[in-house]
Amino acid sequence: MEEETPKKPKRSAKGAFGAVDFVVATPVPEISTAKQAAEKVHNLALAAGLNSLLLLGADASVANYKKYLSSGVLRGFVNIGHGNTNEIVLADGTLSAPWFQGLGRRLCPTVVYFNSCQVFNAPLQPAVMGAGARTFIGGIVNLLIGPSEEVCKCFWENVLAKSASISVLTTCEKTKYPTPGSHGIAGDLGQFNFLTGPIDNYKVVLYGKNQTPESLVAFIHCFNGATNVLSCEFYADGGTIPDNRFAGCRVGLAYPWSRFDAVLDVLRNEKPIYYGFIFSAKLGYISTQPEPVGEEEASR
Repeated sequence: MEEETPKKPKRSAKGAFGAVDFVVATPVPEISTAKQAAEKVHNLALAAGLNSLLLLGADASVANYKKYLSSGVLRGFVNIGHGNTNEIVLADGTLSAPWFQGLGRRLCPTVVYFNSCQVFNAPLQPAVMGAGARTFIGGIVNLLIGPSEEVCKCFWENVLAKSASISVLTTCEKTKYPTPGSHGIAGDLGQFNFLTGPIDNYKVVLYGKNQTPESLVAFIHCFNGATNVLSCEFYADGGTIPDNRFAGCRVGLAYPWSRFDAVLDVLRNEKPIYYGFIFSAKLGYISTQPEPVGEEEASR
């Protein structure tokens, strides 16, 4: 049920499964431009503070792709290799549209970049988006080896190192690729580190005495249409309050019970209302404006 008490995430050693939040892989490291691009993007992710994993050659296997793509915690997944309208080709097999169709919403909030031919077409493109990908980027046509990797490197350098919006893909293609319109992009085009959206209705849940552990006393679930995009959790004053987080395809904000009336008042009386979440700072909020609160301001 959506009102269930949130469970504390298990702690994992850095680099262990469950801690990885960014994956860069190529099944074809013998193609020098593919290997160089994978290593470049992996290092950009590490420099941006992400726990990135690099998979090369035999490690870019069906089992590993399934393992990480279904983990539910990935911020980004980059594959550089061959593909077609139905599948991507890995070191020991393929990963096809039907697998993504059975994944549920496990790709949320992943930015998926398949630097592969024809993958931004049905049935693979709608299957990846239907699996909850925040954004999906891939080749519409047969991509050129070399120039396509330059587009990929340009995109991630701008997004990870320069905080450009995801829409920078269009600029990278114009400057790095001979044929505009060869890459497709779908989903959220905002900043990689920042998630935002509207709230148009909400639901209040008040628990009775001793009904939940950890002093959790209430929820306010916030929706965009029928989708639960944000849940505000309220804990007894003086008790332990967990970190804000993004999990289960929604933002979770933790408050002391004393803030309940103030949060409810904003939701009830202010229009329009937006939610925001800055991944690096674990800062989430409800606001009357869609623009992000600056991380520098948030850290003061």
